[in-house]
Amino acid sequence: MRRGFAVGGRALRAPALLAACCVLAGLPARGAVFPELYAVTVTPAPDALDRRAAAIRLAMGQLLTRITGRLDARSHPDLQPLIESAETHMRSYNPLDRERIRVEFIPSRVDQWLETLGWPVWGAERPMTLLWVAVDGGLGERAILSAGVSDPFAFADGRMSPEMLDLLQAVEQELRLAADERGLPITLPLMDLQDARAVTFVDVWGGFEQRIDAASSRYRAEAVLVARVRASVLDAESDTGDFDFDVSSTLIQGELRSAVSSGSLRDGLDWLANDFAVEFGMAGAARTLPLSVLDIGSLADYGAVMNYLEALSVLDAVEVVSLGGRVLDVVLTTRSEEDVLRRVLALDGVLLQAGGGDAGTDSAVDAGRPPPGDLPSLPAAEPSDPQTLTYRLAQPEAEP
Repeated sequence: MRRGFAVGGRALRAPALLAACCVLAGLPARGAVFPELYAVTVTPAPDALDRRAAAIRLAMGQLLTRITGRLDARSHPDLQPLIESAETHMRSYNPLDRERIRVEFIPSRVDQWLETLGWPVWGAERPMTLLWVAVDGGLGERAILSAGVSDPFAFADGRMSPEMLDLLQAVEQELRLAADERGLPITLPLMDLQDARAVTFVDVWGGFEQRIDAASSRYRAEAVLVARVRASVLDAESDTGDFDFDVSSTLIQGELRSAVSSGSLRDGLDWLANDFAVEFGMAGAARTLPLSVLDIGSLADYGAVMNYLEALSVLDAVEVVSLGGRVLDVVLTTRSEEDVLRRVLALDGVLLQAGGGDAGTDSAVDAGRPPPGDLPSLPAAEPSDPQTLTYRLAQPEAEP
């Protein structure tokens, strides 16, 4: 019989993993759009007098932490009226089973409340975090948490005991829950032959960052969380197999290193979410920023840029000003500061920042040329304002 595990004070049924989790298995992307940012799944207290009202208020509190990036959002006096009136901002209410309820809110109404109060809003475009998690089961078994551990048949060949597999699945589920609550896109290493050759359990446990950095490069994540998890049985006589965790984590963001030590798996993700929310949050009145995009050579290029910009949650509006000589000029309306907008644009790699010389060269050479035949007929581009954000449309990467 397999054991159940208590992680972070919450009983988990391993292998029951969240279907709507934000763990993406080995996808090469620097950022991701967090799916259904304004939809929250909660489990209200079973003894609540009004279970529906309790679920809606609980969901709103969790949503506010997710989109403001502040753990105290659900208890802050400024936001209590919003929580109390949560049902008036609700789009849908769907019981998933006897315990869990999925509540979705109307983004514009919630954002308007926060804007009126001067609170920041962290949009759906968020950095991807790669997790290297070394787990010592305390029973002579050790493993790196991988994308394949969700598969109950992944270790059916006897290389791992059922108890260790349950432990890994419980650790993964707790990380998924924390990432979902904070709205963090996370990914686990595939631990395929390429990863196995690049990094070992000892490398992760010992914090050998040079080898971890080399193994992480294929995933193109914005941040890397390296966690060492040691499990110990709380009650050896109990059939429940509850474990206590000693966790030590290191956050790697470029050249920055931050150590987090605690007994909770989620502390590292909480720290990272707090930091990202400050870095990517937007607040204040709407402002306009001019943007020039170079290398627009076809109608497909024009459509790709417009579709990308119009989908960004940090932009309220995108107005086309001119198109000529492979240069598209637009005006962006946003509540974000310019540096925040630049960080968001850098996440996906759709647009690449161009140097000042690049913009001038393209404008000078192509200014008098008509656009390619399949592009819409728009006024010719004027010389770029020195304050204009200048980017190039990225070219598709060659197949390996």
